[in-house]
Amino acid sequence: MIYHAQTQRGVLIFLLALTLASLALNFDSVNLFSFYLIIIVFILLALGTSYELTIDKEVLSYHIIFLKKRIYKRKIHASQIGQLNFKRFGWIQTGVVISLKKGFPLRIVGFKPHRYLIRLEEFAEENRIPIMKTEGYNILMDRTN
Repeated sequence: MIYHAQTQRGVLIFLLALTLASLALNFDSVNLFSFYLIIIVFILLALGTSYELTIDKEVLSYHIIFLKKRIYKRKIHASQIGQLNFKRFGWIQTGVVISLKKGFPLRIVGFKPHRYLIRLEEFAEENRIPIMKTEGYNILMDRTN
């Protein structure tokens, strides 16, 4: 199944409005204008970014999509995964950090539908991948059930 996530648009729009207001107040400085322009471009790029996770029988596929075009694709076979760390991110959000045997860990948070956590647990059990769940994760999962 395919799971989707987007950047936190509310936060980015607030930062964009704040940056535009600061630019309007400090328009006379050339150095600050270029700095604000860089920030605005970065925020606009982030607003167009989304993520996709596909969980198959033995492979996880992770895509970063910018304006409906895939700009990054990573396939992770079950044999490459060292451990799945189920954690709490923030106050009410849960997610997974996929620790790889070689390479940087992959952080999976905020995908919808929220069943992706259960599916990742099933994926780990099917492929005999070690699972670690933090206390904060268990507390949040007990509250939702």
